[in-house]
Amino acid sequence: MGFFAPIIGLVTKVAPMIGMVSKVAGMISGGGGGGDSGAAAMARYNQQVAMRDAAQVRRASLAEQSARRDEMRRHLSERRAKYAKAGVTMAGSPLETQLETIEIYEEDIANLTWEYDIQARRATSRAGIESFKAKRAERAGKIGVGQHLISTIGDIAKMGLSGQLG
Repeated sequence: MGFFAPIIGLVTKVAPMIGMVSKVAGMISGGGGGGDSGAAAMARYNQQVAMRDAAQVRRASLAEQSARRDEMRRHLSERRAKYAKAGVTMAGSPLETQLETIEIYEEDIANLTWEYDIQARRATSRAGIESFKAKRAERAGKIGVGQHLISTIGDIAKMGLSGQLG
């Protein structure tokens, strides 16, 4: 029993400090957020911004496609009106011209769609990277808090063994 008495005495002196250390560790870790750090919060925010950017690019793509198709319809209507006014029937060369015009517009719309899709994929990829950064920062925060807690407990134990705790 003589061997355990100093250890029990040390534990009774250190126990209140451990409670204090755990409270400090909770504050360091973001109020009990499980190692959540400012870097993780920033990365999650950046992830949300990137996802909003991707959604905005997709909406802009649809709006641009719609505008181009409306422009194509107006252009074709104007041509038809001009041909009708001139007394030309929609057969042969005028019809081929209209089909060629439609092909040009549709190719332009397909290129726009491709460009917007690339932008949306970049934003989505950036969101994935930010998500990874957030998880990595949270993990590093948890490890850092754990290391700090163990180090502090070790320092308290050293102080107790050296007689500094009283």
